[in-house]
Amino acid sequence: MEFVTHDIFYHALNQTYSELGKFYPHFDTITIEDNVCIGGFSKIMPGVVIGEGAIVAGGSVVTKDVPKGAIVGGNPAKVIGWTEELAKRRIAENRINYTVSNDVEEVEKYYWEILSRNNNL
Repeated sequence: MEFVTHDIFYHALNQTYSELGKFYPHFDTITIEDNVCIGGFSKIMPGVVIGEGAIVAGGSVVTKDVPKGAIVGGNPAKVIGWTEELAKRRIAENRINYTVSNDVEEVEKYYWEILSRNNNL
C-alpha cells in the first residue's frame, strides 16, 4: 500500500497561474482508525480518514473519507459493502475455524473438499 501525504500540483500552478501568487506543496495527514484492513497495492491520498472497522479492497485509490464499518473499492474508491454484512455472511457459512496451529494436511483436505464440491471435480 502507498500513503500519499502531499501533492506536486504547485509546479504546474506556478507555471500557469503565477499572476495569482506563489503556490506551495499541499501536505496533509492520513488517519487510520482501529481495526482497519487495507488491501495490497492500495493508495491512500492526503487528508483521508479511514473509519474504524473499515476494509479497503486491494488496488483501491482512496480519495475521500471512508465511513466506519464500510468496505470500499475501486478508483476512486466507493462504498461497495459493509463489514457487518460481511461478518454475517461469513458466520452463516459455518466453516471450521482453522489456525496456524492446525495440521497443514487437515486444512488442505478441508479446502480441497470445498473446491471439489464447488467446481464439481
